Amino acid sequence: MRDTYVGIPLGHIIGDKMALQLKTKIEQTFSLDRSDKMYDGEGTTVTIRQASQYQHEKRQEIFSNMRSRYSADGQDVLEIYQRFNALELHRLDAKLTIVDCNILDEEGESLFKFKKDKSGRSYLSMTDAEFDRAWGLLPIDVADEIYEKVLIVNPTWGPSGE
Repeated sequence: MRDTYVGIPLGHIIGDKMALQLKTKIEQTFSLDRSDKMYDGEGTTVTIRQASQYQHEKRQEIFSNMRSRYSADGQDVLEIYQRFNALELHRLDAKLTIVDCNILDEEGESLFKFKKDKSGRSYLSMTDAEFDRAWGLLPIDVADEIYEKVLIVNPTWGPSGE
C-alpha cells in the first residue's frame, strides 16, 4: 500500500496538479545571549521547531477539561471548566517544540536529552516527568528567554494568537 494523506497517495497527480506533499517543519537555532550574560555562560543555544497539528492539539488540552456531575434531580449535567497556569503553558510549549539545547546541569551533563531520527533530525527524548524536572531547574530568566524563542517560531501561540 502506498503512503497516503487524506486518502490521496502522496505525490499522486490529479489532472495537471500534484497533491499536497508535507514539507520539513521550520527549525531555528537561537543564542541565549541574555542568559549567557546574566549567568556567565558562553555559546548557549536552543533550537525550536515549528509546531505541527499534533503539538497544537496537545497544547489545547491545557485550556479545557470536561467533567460530568449529577444534579439533585438526577439529571446528568455537563460542566465545563478551564484550568490555566501561564508558566505551565510556557513549559508545555517548550516541551512540544524544543529539539536541541546545550544547557548543562550541575554535573556538567546535558540538562535536556535528545535523539536523532533516521533522517538525522533531532527530537526531545525525555518523559514528561523528566522534562518537567529539568525545566524546573532553570532560572526563571532562562526559561523566559527560551519561551520567547518558542514564540518566534510559533507566533500564533503568543498573546494575539490561539
